[in-house]
Amino acid sequence: MNLPTSENVLEFDDLQLASLAAGWRMRARHGDREAFGAAHVLEVERRRRVRASGVETLPVLPPLAPKVPWWKFWTAAREGRPDHLGTLPRCR
Repeated sequence: MNLPTSENVLEFDDLQLASLAAGWRMRARHGDREAFGAAHVLEVERRRRVRASGVETLPVLPPLAPKVPWWKFWTAAREGRPDHLGTLPRCR
């Protein structure tokens, strides 16, 4: 089997690219030194295609509310925030 290069990996579709990368990676695990480089070239092209397609974009999450530091547990009732256990009476 010919070693894949960065020029000839462009002619493979995504499914072929994934299966070839898995095959070359398996050969690399069994000690074939050239297979490591070939698997790397295929996997780099696969990651580039996925990144370009935008599949790996994450949704934007709303910002988290600031947490009260653990050492300021006694200020929760005074500032109107619920206490940590939810069972303590309010301070007066």
